[in-house]
Amino acid sequence: MAISRPLRLPNVTNVGSNQSFTIGLPVGNQTYESVNLGLTDIAKNKIRNLEVRINGKPIQRYKSVEDLEAISKYYGYHIAASEVEVPFFREHFTSAAQARTFNLGVNGVSTAEVVGEIDTLNGGSPAIKAYAPRYVFPTPEANQVGSFTKISNFVKATATTGRFEISDLPLDVSLQAIHMKSDKIAEVRLELDNNTVWELDKNKMKEYLLRKGRTPQDGWYHMDWMLTNEIGGQMALRGLQDFRLVLEMEAPDEIDIYLEYWTRL
Repeated sequence: MAISRPLRLPNVTNVGSNQSFTIGLPVGNQTYESVNLGLTDIAKNKIRNLEVRINGKPIQRYKSVEDLEAISKYYGYHIAASEVEVPFFREHFTSAAQARTFNLGVNGVSTAEVVGEIDTLNGGSPAIKAYAPRYVFPTPEANQVGSFTKISNFVKATATTGRFEISDLPLDVSLQAIHMKSDKIAEVRLELDNNTVWELDKNKMKEYLLRKGRTPQDGWYHMDWMLTNEIGGQMALRGLQDFRLVLEMEAPDEIDIYLEYWTRL
């Protein structure tokens, strides 16, 4: 069995007020479980637009560390005070072999990196020291980019209370979860080709997910199709004509939506 090795990543440059930083991940015959950013004199709320990119294309995107960690808390992951973890390994899965399926192999890719932006800082000596647990499978093919969890971010805004429909999200995916950041969502219904497959108000949503071992976050509405913590629960949307989220809003709001789906490059 391959041994996980938590190793330092190259020095991170352009760390300072109003700078964009890049953490290069060495590519080749290896697979990453996560990328961990140790912060010095940088508050977590000063980092925004955090992305994981393969060959220059984003495969995970978070508007803020707060959003990333809200999703991690939902799954029960550890949150460190001065470290930000971008996870690939599905820690909550029952089978470690299946959890590793989502790790990020980089054999055969040209570039892999984590990028982000830093807001205005108030003095100090800001620095980011990063490390990444990784391992090497015996066969190079096993370290290639296979299936992984892609996380996309969309922003939708409604200027009214009551019914609000969203029908322009991606259809060519195998959906794992939807996380919507808004404390104004009263109820959500999901319709697939005119068939209702989810219909819960926010209180029933919380109770439903708590029974399944999740930790719903205050100010968020979560929808989850991987509650057995194993591969096979994803909801395949390919071939559907209509994917419609119907929200009942208690007040106007801007909603940050994170889609988690299983895909390949």
